[in-house]
Amino acid sequence: MLIQEKLSHQANMTEIEKVIADYFLEKPDNLRQNSTRKLGEILFVAPSTITRFCKRLGFTGYNDFKEDYLKEYQYLQSHFKDVNPNRPFEMSDGIWTMANKISQLYTETILDTLSLQNFQILEKAVHLLKNSNKIYVYSTGNHINLANNFKNKMLTVGKSVEVIYRFDLAFYNIDYAKKNDCFILISYSGETNDMLRVLEELKRRELTVLALTSFGDNTLSKSASVVLNISTREKLINNLGNFSSDLSVMYLLDILYAGYFSGDYQKHLAQKNKIAKGYQQFRSSDNPLLKD
Repeated sequence: MLIQEKLSHQANMTEIEKVIADYFLEKPDNLRQNSTRKLGEILFVAPSTITRFCKRLGFTGYNDFKEDYLKEYQYLQSHFKDVNPNRPFEMSDGIWTMANKISQLYTETILDTLSLQNFQILEKAVHLLKNSNKIYVYSTGNHINLANNFKNKMLTVGKSVEVIYRFDLAFYNIDYAKKNDCFILISYSGETNDMLRVLEELKRRELTVLALTSFGDNTLSKSASVVLNISTREKLINNLGNFSSDLSVMYLLDILYAGYFSGDYQKHLAQKNKIAKGYQQFRSSDNPLLKD
């Protein structure tokens, strides 16, 4: 859950906590230079009250909260200025207008996803894959098709990837997995019941988890060994087709494949081309753009 959402859900807050939450929501930029003492003067509350409120939200204190909240605020203010990821086109749009809007959505999604990544984290994720005996991918919905695409690409460079289609089979794979195997868990919310049960079993076995999930605070990201964030702009239900989140997952999986490929670039390229030439020897085209 985003910090913004935590501040907006005020049903169980005291009146003083609501005042603090509303101020944080309305004037996030004012937090940059203000201490708890200064905020206390502005809101007419004790500095310790602000610290306790931040702790209630799950942070160690105000400074910890401020750092994460401003990072989130900056993220939410970037990209997607001219396109709505939940409704990228309208009923009145013609096909050419829709084509242009989807193109813009794709561009914004890729840039948004990239902005969430960290060089060291990406390096660590690829390192996990390189050093794993076997890679397992567990997800549901459309992401399972993207996982299969990733599996096929990894197969071309000789890396074994098992895509887990069913919830019950996840537990068998976990039970038979080796300590140096890696599990990639893909979940936009990071909170689905089946995913969390699989996660608990992986924790019990002390197996490595690489999570692809939304930006913000969720159970999956808290427990994973490495986290790569998906572009987090879509509503869970009220959207026109999961365009953005699906593209974001595909992009991250392609980055992982490319990172693995580059680890032994010449060997992988030579082997891939050798095998491809063997089964595509009768495939041809008169189009000069397609000829090798």
